[in-house]
Amino acid sequence: MSRRALTACVLALWGCDPRAASVLDATETAADAVPDAVTAPDTVTVPDTVTVPDTVTVRDAVTVPDTTAADTVTPPPPEEAVVTPWAGGDPDAAPVVTWIGALSHPDMESPHRIATSPSGRVAVADPRRHAVHLFAPDGALQHSIVGIDEPLGCAFDPFGALFVGDGASGAVRRYGGDGAPLGELRPDVPFARPGELAWDAGAELLFVVDSGRGAIGAYTAEGLALFELAAPTAEGGAWAFPTGLAVAPGGDRLYAVDHDGASVRIYDGAGVWQASFGGYGADPGELTRPQGVAVDPSGRVYVADAFQGRLQVFGPSGAHLGYAGDFGDAPEQLRLPSDATFDPYHRLLVTSYRTAAVQIYDVDGQSVTPPGAEASP
Repeated sequence: MSRRALTACVLALWGCDPRAASVLDATETAADAVPDAVTAPDTVTVPDTVTVPDTVTVRDAVTVPDTTAADTVTPPPPEEAVVTPWAGGDPDAAPVVTWIGALSHPDMESPHRIATSPSGRVAVADPRRHAVHLFAPDGALQHSIVGIDEPLGCAFDPFGALFVGDGASGAVRRYGGDGAPLGELRPDVPFARPGELAWDAGAELLFVVDSGRGAIGAYTAEGLALFELAAPTAEGGAWAFPTGLAVAPGGDRLYAVDHDGASVRIYDGAGVWQASFGGYGADPGELTRPQGVAVDPSGRVYVADAFQGRLQVFGPSGAHLGYAGDFGDAPEQLRLPSDATFDPYHRLLVTSYRTAAVQIYDVDGQSVTPPGAEASP
């Protein structure tokens, strides 16, 4: 059963996240640590074991709770989507990645997770500032949503509303384009430590990476739990510590990052596991401390490895293709990259936690400069 069909069924029943710094205990929230896993001591510490269920299955049927899953809110008017033609490269060939600029602001201290809206606005979760910053496509700060205990993830829906995962309070909240609160998701099984979020436009689902429960679940915009991505029994039947998730263009594939497992798991459009790639190490194709993941319009997969200070690029099925970005403190370099995404202008945006910047790259000459932004160097 497809996720779209599953959603329709449920709604009918309902009635209507050795080159860089190393790793801190993933449950700590020290001021200078990347929240999900990364900090800067000289030794590597494996995070505490996360207790997870013995097995997690993709559910064919959903038990509908008796109470409303989220606050009742009025959806905001939809944003006008930006549509940019893409004539990029072969999905099985290494991309040509070129640095074209950076996004920074005095109010942004620890860019961790990132998301872009249909109109090209950029949301950056900043745990040290307990805020999520909203930027216009040209890089101008529009406003900041403050007072969030530990913002660990964010995602826009097609209307331009923003979902934010608060790891400290275990809440997933929804905000309007102006930052006004619109409600909170309240699933039957509460979130423990929600982090990375991803919206699947085709299936109209919100995926929530809950590292505290060792689970990745799919929810309606109202917060109704639909199913969880099953961990393959061949790999132990459980997630070690999930941190990142990306939906491929078209929604036919999902890519989920297991930080402590140093791997990326591939799921089909129905949420069924297909394959895994990666493995612990620093050789090509191996991962050390992977965090976020992004997929370009050609289907290539970009995995942010905070420990190695770069992105590794893979083909749609996990074949290693090359690298993007360089480790360092220069304006164009990455230090503790923890997330990546593509905006509607086909720019690759990568958070560099330690340098307090979002690095911007062109891929295969396909990026377009947003209106009002400075031309690429």
